[in-house]
Amino acid sequence: DDAEAETMARRLAEVVTAPGERTELELAMRTRAGGTRHVVWSVGPLRTADGTDLGLLAIGQDITRHKELERDLAASERRYRTLVETTHDLYWVLEAAPAPAGETLTADALFTHGRIGFLNRAFAGHDRTALQERRPDDLAAFFLPDSWRTFREGCAQALAAVAPVYQVGTEHPGPTSGARP
Repeated sequence: DDAEAETMARRLAEVVTAPGERTELELAMRTRAGGTRHVVWSVGPLRTADGTDLGLLAIGQDITRHKELERDLAASERRYRTLVETTHDLYWVLEAAPAPAGETLTADALFTHGRIGFLNRAFAGHDRTALQERRPDDLAAFFLPDSWRTFREGCAQALAAVAPVYQVGTEHPGPTSGARP
């Protein structure tokens, strides 16, 4: 691509004219077989001890697999986001308020001072502008009172545990009530 070649030439010229400077370039390159490889180049001037220019020193690292993994991860995240947005289950992310240095996050602090960072469309509705104004305790409306208390206790246990606790048993009314795998 001509624009990419011009960008590379311009950046290489900048390296040559800047004394002692080194730069990194990320470029897509064509292979002889017609494929594309993504390479990060570390390029710097090659000079003698008295500063005489001898040329450039360039070291390239093939990051094609890294780029493929980034693309696959982005696609997976899009699929997951679609799943979360279309589920009839309640799905949320609670974000803690910044805690003073050295203090451990507690469930009480999370539910009192935290915020709902994400609430799926099935429960938040299409207007998410008020989401920043909602507090974690607002989620109690989706639970039966005993279930909300059990959930809060489970969160406290999870935050206090050495090993993460991934499932907290609660019962909630709705289309997916019942045992969880």
